[in-house]
Amino acid sequence: MEVINRPKIDGIGGIVAGMILLFSLNGCKEKNEYNYPSVETGELSGITENSVIIAAKVTDMGSYEVTERGFVWNTTGSPTLASGDTLTVGAGLGTYTASIENLLPSTKYHIRAYATNRAGTKYGGLRNFWTLGPPVLYTYYPYGVTSVSATIKGKLVYVGNHPVIKMGICWNMEGTPDLSDNVLEYSGTDSTFVFQLVDLDPLTTYYVRSLAITEKDTSYGEVRTFTTFGGYIEDIDGNSYEVVRIGDQYWLSKNLGVTRYNDNTPIEKVETASEWISTTNPAYSVYDNSDTLDVTYGYLYNWYAVNSGNLCPVGWHISTDEDWAKLDTFLGDDAANKLKDPDGDWTSVLGATNETNFSAIPAGYRGLNGVFSGLKRDAAWWTTAANGDNYAWLWEMSSSSTGLARNSYLKSRGNSVRCVKD
Repeated sequence: MEVINRPKIDGIGGIVAGMILLFSLNGCKEKNEYNYPSVETGELSGITENSVIIAAKVTDMGSYEVTERGFVWNTTGSPTLASGDTLTVGAGLGTYTASIENLLPSTKYHIRAYATNRAGTKYGGLRNFWTLGPPVLYTYYPYGVTSVSATIKGKLVYVGNHPVIKMGICWNMEGTPDLSDNVLEYSGTDSTFVFQLVDLDPLTTYYVRSLAITEKDTSYGEVRTFTTFGGYIEDIDGNSYEVVRIGDQYWLSKNLGVTRYNDNTPIEKVETASEWISTTNPAYSVYDNSDTLDVTYGYLYNWYAVNSGNLCPVGWHISTDEDWAKLDTFLGDDAANKLKDPDGDWTSVLGATNETNFSAIPAGYRGLNGVFSGLKRDAAWWTTAANGDNYAWLWEMSSSSTGLARNSYLKSRGNSVRCVKD
């Protein structure tokens, strides 16, 4: 067994010695906790297409001499000695200045000062800047693509050092479009702009990009491509539906209106309120039992019809809860406005653009008491997702809403249905 001899501290002198030793150790610990240098990133000046001047100051060396100081920068954010370009500017306390050279024009950079001593490296505050140059644009991926149309979105990311005279998009069918091709000019003042291309040819590939014109030259965003669809899908009753692409999903652009499953089995049509309330069989109805509204608004189905698995045309399925969530995420906070048809008899169409070509219309619903309600005000679509034994999930919007809402209702409710490609 190893025996460790420890010094014995006796009496008042020993206590004092022990306290001195304790204070000394605490003093060393405190000093070690604050031994890094302190550095401040100064202001930027003299920004050109390829350079910038920046100042900094080492305000405290810490517990050791500052052996290196300088600047680090990159184009991705939060640069460090390991993740950025570096310029060393001497050592020690005080203010220092440097000119950062060989930068790229029209590029956003992130830069900060650093100081190093024996304990390690500390960084100053982060500064961001754009080098001078022509405008920078971004072309979003086309969406709302149909057989004859598509929605194109662009953004002016950086104005540049020359006034922008015009912005817009250009497109062709050959590749790398420019001002000599088809051009649409943006007349607004926002940095983001949206256009809908119409009268396109089916089954055709198009090339499109955003553009900005200055007094000096023309700048372009990324080239994006899209291919229009071949046209329409028919259900078992012979009704025709245009196919629309939103993100990477393919939707039918109208509410479903079939009286039979895709295996030719008839679906029960229920007209009276009492029958609608009592049935747990698959069923559909036309709003107000009208002879004409079905053409415009499609049919209202209870969830039992939706749950059959073969209501949509072959190769398509009833929109799932996940389908709607993905659509909602893709479109953002004002998803409803991007889905609403402004010509679709909504009581209010403020902000509606239908830029997705989804063409949402206020078909209303059949309530739990069998009464029809919400025509020209509400739109709701079943999903395949049950919520317990008696409820199921749907997604809905109203005339006054800008976004989609997810809610759960009794399966006996009558709602619209949309189909999504498998």
